[in-house]
Amino acid sequence: MKIPHRKRDYSIPIMLAIAVLISAFCFASRSFGVSNFLTNGLSVTVTPLQSATKSIYNFFESVGTYFEGVDSLKKENDRLTLENKQLKEENETIDRLTKENESLSKFLGIKKEHSDFEFIDGDVISRNTGGYSIFFTINKGSSHGIKPGMPVISDEGTLVGITHSVDVTSTRCKSILSYDMNEGIYNERTGETAILSGSYDTFSQNKCVIKNLPQETTFKKGDKILTSGYGEIYPRGLKIGSVEGFAPDAGTHSNKAIVKIEHASVFCDKVMVISSFKNIYE
Repeated sequence: MKIPHRKRDYSIPIMLAIAVLISAFCFASRSFGVSNFLTNGLSVTVTPLQSATKSIYNFFESVGTYFEGVDSLKKENDRLTLENKQLKEENETIDRLTKENESLSKFLGIKKEHSDFEFIDGDVISRNTGGYSIFFTINKGSSHGIKPGMPVISDEGTLVGITHSVDVTSTRCKSILSYDMNEGIYNERTGETAILSGSYDTFSQNKCVIKNLPQETTFKKGDKILTSGYGEIYPRGLKIGSVEGFAPDAGTHSNKAIVKIEHASVFCDKVMVISSFKNIYE
């Protein structure tokens, strides 16, 4: 089967050639004085082609301008994004330094108040809960003079725990919220002493309990609870918390006071270990 030969379309090349010839003729007519009538007639023919060419040029020029604008906006957006990131990092650094400065100022105040204490500053680097015990780890250890059984306080001077297991450069501490923790305490208002303990029921609420209080107890809601200093672990007068309320002690005819811990270890970023103190009851 013979494939029919397709005729080529020469219309476009011919039109372009005519346009070139007409343009050349117009130029010659202006140069050699050909009649204005002929020139004007040819101009009528050429003008639409010139307008079309100009429109196409203007279109591509506007497209180029548009993309230049888009590129400029993208660069400006990238610059502002980078600037915003840098400002955010600077603000975070300022906030961190401000908090560190506040903590250091508080620690200095505690050191002045307890000039007979020796302290080791530390940062809390991790926290974890095992069963009903709460632990936190600080970035100081035996190489800094820390030993097991040392009190740990917050930058507010509040007791938050005790050193438990010590490595060379870090120490695992146990929170006073842990169920098996017991501290001798006294009521700042009345001077009455008792034992503060962790509790299965309240540790997740950052609370401890004082058990075996008589039904006619002198403890009242809002009373401040401090360490009594009896024994060899805690110095006297460390803040712990305040009485939030009371509940009957199941199985006994006594009450227990619920004590809200002021600065639980779960909220501390910086702490101090009391490495040495003078026991007033020795």
